[in-house]
Amino acid sequence: MILEAVMLAAGKSQRFAGVKQLALINGRTMLEHCLSQYFIGEMLIPQITTMTVVLGANKSQLEQCDLSQVSVFTAANWQQGMGASLADFVKQLPVTTSHLLIGLADQVALKTPDFVALIESSQQNPEMIICAQYGHVQGVPAIIPRRFFAELSQLNSDKGARALINQYPEHVHSLAMPNAAIDIDTQQDLNSLSNFKF
Repeated sequence: MILEAVMLAAGKSQRFAGVKQLALINGRTMLEHCLSQYFIGEMLIPQITTMTVVLGANKSQLEQCDLSQVSVFTAANWQQGMGASLADFVKQLPVTTSHLLIGLADQVALKTPDFVALIESSQQNPEMIICAQYGHVQGVPAIIPRRFFAELSQLNSDKGARALINQYPEHVHSLAMPNAAIDIDTQQDLNSLSNFKF
C-alpha cells in the first residue's frame, strides 16, 4: 500500500468572515492544528508516504504557517469549489500511489487515532472506500483506492469525496467517527468549542 495524504485548505471560507485556517486553536493556527494530527511526534503516521496541503484562496497568508513537514500544492481551479481542488491534486498523483487519504482543514476535533483507524481498516479492505461515519453522514476523512482516482479527477464543483462515497455504497466501509462531525464554518462554530478538550 502506497498511501498519500492530502488536506484540502483551498477554500475562501466566506461564512467565517476571515481566513478560517488562520484562526487559533490551542495557540496555533487551525491549519497547523489539523495537520499535526497526521503526525506522531515529529513523524508522519508511518503508513503515510507523503502529506500535502492544497492551497488556493489566501495562499500567501497560509504559506506563513509552519508547513515545513508537508508538501504544498496550489489548486488552479480552487474557485470552482472543493471538488475541483481535489481533482486538480489527483490528476498529478504519481502512478505508484495506491490510496489517497483525504482530510479537511476545518475538522478540528479529529485526532491521530482516528486517522490510524482509517488506515488500518484500509489495509484490511484495500479495494474498499474507507470513510468516517457521523450520525447518518458518510464522509471525510476517507481513504480512496486508486481504482476511483479517475472519477475523483473529474470532480468540478464544491462536492468533494462525499459525492463519490454516496455514489458507490456497495464499495464503502465506514467507521464510526464522532469527531468528524465537528467542523468550523463560522466564528460562532469556533466560539462554541471554547471548552472542548483538544
